[in-house]
Amino acid sequence: MIQKYMDLSHIQTESPVSLGAFGGSNGQESLAVNSRYFTRNGRPVFPIMGEFHFSRYPAAYWEESLQKIRAGGIQVVASYVIWIHHEEEQNVFEWSGSKDLNKFVRLCQKTGLRVLLRIGPWSHGECRNGGFPDWLVHAGVPLRESNPQYLAHVKRFYAQIYEQVKGLFFAEGGPIVGVQIENEYGHCGGLQGEPGIAHIKTLKQMAVEIGFVTPFYTSTGWGNGVVVEDETLPVLGGYAEAPWDQHTDERKAAREYLFTPIHRETDIGTDLSDGMSGEYAYDISRYPYLTAELGGGLEPTHHRRPIVSADDTGALVHAFLGSGANLLGYYMYHGGTNPAGKFSTLQESRATGYLNDVPEYSYDFQAPIGEYGQLHESYSRLKAYHLFLQDFGEEMALSSCCLPEDNAADAEDMDSLRYCARYGAKGGFLFLSNYQRRRHMAEKQDVNITVNTANGTYAFEHIALPDGRYVFYPFEMDLDGITLASATAQPLCRIRNSGQTTFVFFADEDTPAIFRFRAETVRPDSVGGGMCFTEKDILGLRVVPEAFAKALELTGVDGISVRLLVIRRADAYRAWKVGERGEQYLILTDAAVRQENDRLVLSSTRQRTDLFSYPAFPEKASAVFQAAGTYGDFAGGVLHFPDAMCSPFVSVQAAEKTADGAMEYTLSVKRSCGAAVDDDFLTIRFAGDRAKLFIDGAVAADWFYTGTGWVVGLKRFSTLEGRSLHLRIEPLKDTDKVFLEKKPAFENGVACMLRDIRITPEYVCRLPIAHTKP
Repeated sequence: MIQKYMDLSHIQTESPVSLGAFGGSNGQESLAVNSRYFTRNGRPVFPIMGEFHFSRYPAAYWEESLQKIRAGGIQVVASYVIWIHHEEEQNVFEWSGSKDLNKFVRLCQKTGLRVLLRIGPWSHGECRNGGFPDWLVHAGVPLRESNPQYLAHVKRFYAQIYEQVKGLFFAEGGPIVGVQIENEYGHCGGLQGEPGIAHIKTLKQMAVEIGFVTPFYTSTGWGNGVVVEDETLPVLGGYAEAPWDQHTDERKAAREYLFTPIHRETDIGTDLSDGMSGEYAYDISRYPYLTAELGGGLEPTHHRRPIVSADDTGALVHAFLGSGANLLGYYMYHGGTNPAGKFSTLQESRATGYLNDVPEYSYDFQAPIGEYGQLHESYSRLKAYHLFLQDFGEEMALSSCCLPEDNAADAEDMDSLRYCARYGAKGGFLFLSNYQRRRHMAEKQDVNITVNTANGTYAFEHIALPDGRYVFYPFEMDLDGITLASATAQPLCRIRNSGQTTFVFFADEDTPAIFRFRAETVRPDSVGGGMCFTEKDILGLRVVPEAFAKALELTGVDGISVRLLVIRRADAYRAWKVGERGEQYLILTDAAVRQENDRLVLSSTRQRTDLFSYPAFPEKASAVFQAAGTYGDFAGGVLHFPDAMCSPFVSVQAAEKTADGAMEYTLSVKRSCGAAVDDDFLTIRFAGDRAKLFIDGAVAADWFYTGTGWVVGLKRFSTLEGRSLHLRIEPLKDTDKVFLEKKPAFENGVACMLRDIRITPEYVCRLPIAHTKP
């Protein structure tokens, strides 16, 4: 048994200090920020931001990807405008096709997403020269300094960007709410101190004079990054690993999985930081805790190839949220592919003076949405947090991190309890974590924590924390007039439909889901279902999470009724919230769900999958969805995707070993046909150093071996019939200095072979559901 006590009764949250230099209005809404959180029309908000590089993804599929991004709970899309992608040849700018910034920003607005543009001029982003064109690098001009020649080039580039987005800024009714100036400046290159501040001021002034007028301007805040007081907001980050580290040994346990007041990030960009410390060159108390580079995954380097699991990402976000972050910003949220260059490949490489080699084309990043638009498992982990923050972001934004003295402070400590609370004017949340990447945490059973505030004392009892679990529980939470004093279930979202509000929670089966309500706020005779109990001033419920639960109804003393729905954790990860205010639905399905105007678009690599909705959809069964009945308060049935007109097929026609020891395979690939299939995914499992897929002799895709399957989406390549497809696998030796978490089997000291190749169709259908506009 573990017993802990947290006394928050003397916590006095300081009133936030307005940062009046930031903010703006478009006549209908106003945005601002203070020393603790963002506001919209004067009310606290908790934004969620995801990085998606438009120039690394085919323009034909931007809109569907943006719909997936929004369905995952993202509200703001961040994107670099990578200089070398647009002016590889001096004075020849490219703003069409996948480089059409204007179209991309307009599609963000159409999809209901805001935009933060990262205009550089230096980006990093694993780009060649950090995004600088070769002609600029070789111009003999000092870069990233305030000299006239360099600034003249930057001004011309900024002016070109502005021409693409003018009329799309927030004050003009557009979606662009922020601009980031430079990147990692003062940490990865650039100047520090007053010269660095002067340079960032110069770049910002130049941008504003050109027309980049937005509510918010940001700059990198970690590792002595240059932040200009009252002119740029510092943004922070943290990753599960550091593939840019130059050694190939196992790394020490990552501190990013600890609860700390503000993460002093020491690992980002250490390949370019010349050993600089992780301290901050500004007063952190003046600014809210904002992140822009929470690792949605990681890009492997040739010498370090970590595998980022869904829980690696989920637990990382959990730690930052518990530690007080009031903006979750992911790098990357959607992967992509480097465009082909005119004169060279466009990736970071040792050949161009950087310390890392990364894939020439693949920028999958193991992100929640992959290189080909496929949803990775981390997408569902993060969505559970995003659904919550969309509905209860104000409560979270108003709360501050409260760390107990005995909270574990050593990432290698597998035995001590990792816990903290966030508490504020609208309640609080108890955070617990028993997760450490690539370590085994000691199992902690029967954890009991008492939280004392000025308003009451709350018991969280009999909590099970097996290795790998991370969870947060609410206290002093308002449920439309009924006060939830505490609960050992995690809040997921709120569903409003036909005048009825349902609060959805999820719970673990090995921890009793106990809800305690303040008795003076709820009618005791109104509670239906569950196992009721009473304590002093408390009306309690014990609820068993079920696959298809029935909602419990509660009525407040004001006569307003709400419903309480408790589902299992596994179902929370396959939950989707669709609809608009007043007619919302909770969907449970393994299919991917996104909204396209007044239709739901569902996709799956399984031709048959279940689908359950709470409450029931108003439409009757269709040819695609066959209703099967009622399960608890869910209406469910089978989603049966139509057959493809023809099935996909892949086979190996020939294999040959080359003089340099590589293996080359001739492939025959036939794609699915018909509207029922949206894409065909080629999954290639191989052992070796790296692999490349060639179509008609040109590299179409590449991948570093990590021990996981390499997935290639084929729809972007149009027809493949009659075209030459070859797969080349280069050898990996057991003496090569490469860090691998999953090593291949070596034969005579070498691994170089194709183990398996298969093709899987992704089925798609559209369900017209009334009142589900995004």
